[in-house]
Amino acid sequence: WVERYVITTCQTVFCNFRYKLKKHFEKFSTIEEAIENKHDDVKTQEEWEFLCARFSSEKFQIRSEKNAINRSKLTHHHKAGSKSFMSHQEQIAAQTGEMQGAIDRFETEYKSTKKGWDLGAKAVIALKQSTKALKKVGTWEQKQSGMK
Repeated sequence: WVERYVITTCQTVFCNFRYKLKKHFEKFSTIEEAIENKHDDVKTQEEWEFLCARFSSEKFQIRSEKNAINRSKLTHHHKAGSKSFMSHQEQIAAQTGEMQGAIDRFETEYKSTKKGWDLGAKAVIALKQSTKALKKVGTWEQKQSGMK
């Protein structure tokens, strides 16, 4: 658990750091201007030039565009961050001593304590509740007719 926690924490910190550097890079209209304005958290000019070259490369731009398109297609957005759902589940199990059921886990991952339910997630919950209600009706009807 400790090793996994350390690795996950380091990965999260690195992703956030890289995101901050990319946002700084995007403030400038040309690569030359970006190179001249090294981010304070980058140690050397050589490292900053490497990052600027990476951020402006065609391969990086294509991947970034594909990721933006994929994110725009999401019908509902989780609040779990970059941490995997399984990691969240294991963390909650470690805190509470038991694994969450699918519905509780969905609520943990998609319901914001400040904003409530995401509209897409709200639709999924409504669908699940109506399906559950229909199953109960079906079970009741089966019992009434003597079937199992």
